Amino acid sequence: MESDIYIKDTPALIFFGLVFTIIFGLWLKRRAKSFDFNNRSKFYFLFDNYELVGGLLIGVGLLFIAIFL
Repeated sequence: MESDIYIKDTPALIFFGLVFTIIFGLWLKRRAKSFDFNNRSKFYFLFDNYELVGGLLIGVGLLFIAIFL
């Protein structure tokens, strides 16, 4: 039986991980500054910005894969 060999492209994973983390992190930070936390909870902030939180988690996940796997 043949075995498949997967080669991890570490520089590309680190690059895209940093790009996702920086772009979505700064965007989320900007949205946090304009959010009214006095009338609504932090849960609603995360729930209203789930796309940004997801992009940030994807970036962190890519960095995790590049560094530890």
